[in-house]
Amino acid sequence: MSLKRSIAIKSRDLQLKELNFCNATINKTTIRKFVVRNNSGIKAAFYIHSKNYEPVQYPNVEATAEPFRNEENKVSESSKHSLAEASEMSRASRSSKVVKLAASTRSKSMGKKKVHALRHPMLTAAHEQEKKFTSAIGETYTATKRLAEEQAFYLQNNKGLAIVCQPCKGELAPHSEMVVTVTLYNNTCGRYEDRIVSEVKGLDRVEMPVSIDIKGSPIAIPSDQVGVYFNEDPPAVIMKASMQNAGKVTKSFKIKNAGVQSVAIDWKVFDLGTHTKANHGDLFKLSFVRNEGNVAVPYSVDYGFIEPEESRSSLFTVAPKSTVIGAKQKATFEVTFDTSGHVGEYSALIQACPKLTKENTSGPDINLGVIYLALRGEILKAHLIVDKKMQRDGKPHLQFEIWPNNDCGAPQLSKKIPLINESPADIALILATTGPFSIVSTFTNAPPHPLAKETSQHVQTLFNLLPGTFVEAECKVLKPSPDDLSQWPLVEKMTKHGTLALNYSNKTAESVVLEANFLRPHITIHIKDSRKNDLAEDEFDFGTVYIDKERAKEVIVYLKNESIAVAKWSLNHVITQPKPVLGYKTITKLEKENKEKKDDESVFVFSVSEVIDCLKLVGSTPRPVNRNRVGSSRAVGGCHRKGCVHLLSSAPRNPRQVHSKRCLTLVAQEAD
Repeated sequence: MSLKRSIAIKSRDLQLKELNFCNATINKTTIRKFVVRNNSGIKAAFYIHSKNYEPVQYPNVEATAEPFRNEENKVSESSKHSLAEASEMSRASRSSKVVKLAASTRSKSMGKKKVHALRHPMLTAAHEQEKKFTSAIGETYTATKRLAEEQAFYLQNNKGLAIVCQPCKGELAPHSEMVVTVTLYNNTCGRYEDRIVSEVKGLDRVEMPVSIDIKGSPIAIPSDQVGVYFNEDPPAVIMKASMQNAGKVTKSFKIKNAGVQSVAIDWKVFDLGTHTKANHGDLFKLSFVRNEGNVAVPYSVDYGFIEPEESRSSLFTVAPKSTVIGAKQKATFEVTFDTSGHVGEYSALIQACPKLTKENTSGPDINLGVIYLALRGEILKAHLIVDKKMQRDGKPHLQFEIWPNNDCGAPQLSKKIPLINESPADIALILATTGPFSIVSTFTNAPPHPLAKETSQHVQTLFNLLPGTFVEAECKVLKPSPDDLSQWPLVEKMTKHGTLALNYSNKTAESVVLEANFLRPHITIHIKDSRKNDLAEDEFDFGTVYIDKERAKEVIVYLKNESIAVAKWSLNHVITQPKPVLGYKTITKLEKENKEKKDDESVFVFSVSEVIDCLKLVGSTPRPVNRNRVGSSRAVGGCHRKGCVHLLSSAPRNPRQVHSKRCLTLVAQEAD
């Protein structure tokens, strides 16, 4: 027997002297083929195997002659069997099976039609198990999975290499030849040597040298882990966006050593981006190299890359920084991102140069490649979107209007403030109020805060807002009593300020300015031909009035509401106190006349003495005059009478209310 390459040479056959796997890649199979020829006239039983890297066992006994049969043959045989069974069933069903349909409401003849079974063969469960995926992606997945299973089976020798010959045993007919496929399975790297042994019954052993050079690294980042984005180059670990000074964010990733030797890992961190201190030195070391034998271009430029220094004050850290990963083991590393930096985006690159441990380095140094991972993080300022108008101070403002009474369409004492988290970071906060305000209720669509049950407050104010969630706080004005002039003076408008404080967990805060306007109605009296008395009060003098009611004098008094609040008012009699005098010689004639007047409220009759509901809009139906409402007070005598009117009014505001006027008729009559 002789060994030769499967290459046809016209002059003579080339005898194979060495099998070379010079461009093998780690964790990938490499295939070489050669031809075995039987030049004798008798059949020969052969056994071809590797001397040092033979697999422990083959899948089954039949596999010695053909370890892995062609998958297409398996599928075709099972398909033929299933198709034959399906054809028999189809023929039997066509001859006997009749499917009846329910009678249709449109046509009764539909129930008489026959529906035969499908003529094409149906897929069976065996076909589904043999060939599950038929698309290009599915076939690639099946092939990758099958390769992983084969590699795990053959590499049970724990040598990192397995040389599998197919077929490895069999008989070769006289004057015939056979193609032998040699497959190299590996999960390590480096240079190795072996020999393929051919044993033929009745002949001496024949050994053929094998040269193996595997490139790559047994260290890899497993793709079946969460948190590493493999669609980027290099793979990236993206940290969750966080608030400034919110502590440290941690993520973990795994590194796998698929080889049979221990490997040492030492990580280095290099900061990138605008928010980090970049190395502004030279990145390349230029040198001129003489080109031997090239007269046209005698020199060329060599760009020698200068590795930058490792970042010492990076916000990214890797733990453990240095470790040893055992054979066929995994190591877990944690990446920590410190959020104590400035607001902005940060990026870094971590690099590790795996090296074999000292007990495994007997020959020249083996280049295991370089592992890169990109790190990205973002620091955000804690901020919630408030659906309120921004003022010049850069803060949202919310105004309240409070009236002494809460009826007649008065504005509500409470308003709702939505706070929305539109940032990609989680925001934990506590709500609080200052000034004459309180939080009466809250609502959120975010999950409850872990410490929310520990609060003793009736209203929940502790929240953890996830991105896209919100909290709605209802704030109410603490209204003082209108009769308490120390808290609510008799002025048309009084303003008090407060805030809704958003206290974030990173010890920063924002606020919504709350403004409460306490309003009182302002009513003015307008009388034709009135005058001011010595106290600067409006006074109308009826003059002399006769007892005859038909000759009574009448005057119209107009009440005007000059405030934005709707007014309630009533007429009250105020007793006129006589002014003390020291002597009649020191007073004027008018003062003497006023002193002689008597206070008798029964002299005046008012058409309207009070209004207990809200004033209507201008142009609405006038209020009917009620002449039975009379100011009640009487005085004896027929001298000049004087009445003093005191208006007391209070009412809430309607947003559509405008300044309004009402008139009332004052009738002066003499008491009997």
